[in-house]
Amino acid sequence: MARVLITRAEPEASATAALMASMGHDPVVLPLTQTEALQEGLSDIQGLSGSDADLFIVTSVRAIQVLAAAGLSAWAVKQRWAVVGERAASLLGDFGADLIAPPTANVAKLIDLLSDRGEPMIYLAAFDRKPVLEERFPRMRVIPIYRAKALGGFDPAAINILRTDPPSHALVYSARGAGLLAEAISKALLSEDLRAMRWLCLSPHVAAHCPEAARGADRVKVADEPTQAALLSLLPSPS
Repeated sequence: MARVLITRAEPEASATAALMASMGHDPVVLPLTQTEALQEGLSDIQGLSGSDADLFIVTSVRAIQVLAAAGLSAWAVKQRWAVVGERAASLLGDFGADLIAPPTANVAKLIDLLSDRGEPMIYLAAFDRKPVLEERFPRMRVIPIYRAKALGGFDPAAINILRTDPPSHALVYSARGAGLLAEAISKALLSEDLRAMRWLCLSPHVAAHCPEAARGADRVKVADEPTQAALLSLLPSPS
């Protein structure tokens, strides 16, 4: 059984923790960010006309959750969608929204899906993101509707948890997440306590932002493809 540190924002953190527990692992949920809706972007959505876009894009369930919290579920039902991830697709399906295709596993596969489409598209995005989609589709309009707000590191209770019973592994989903975790560990003087922790990263880009000491000690592992299933496959089998 692995003791697995999860620092992503809620509600994804709890969903990942439940999955970890079902696999026989011991999750430690200590978020370093929280999701914050961006009112300017939500106002932009409410001001859209029917001719502004034929297709809306989301790459995270957080975007759908932000729409729902803003009372835009009824609006979402009237649109056509292309999405990354089963959970985002499921939530849109609960609304009754129309997906043009089954959800893709990652952004690269979403690009393949969209590559032959010529209709106007709007990407409902995070403020902090890699500009992969907009670089591939320069005519795509991007509306940031949420951001992952940094919480400033671990609080005293979290530090005590990490020092008393250190996790054996950490799940790292983004370059920013890697940087925030490294910063939080340094700020809390936990480097020695977590010296054996393995950093399990979603991609080589994410791994490049892990601490040099961890990379040099071969404690950084990279998923074969940028999906959660591939990331979790890096964990040892529970004994």
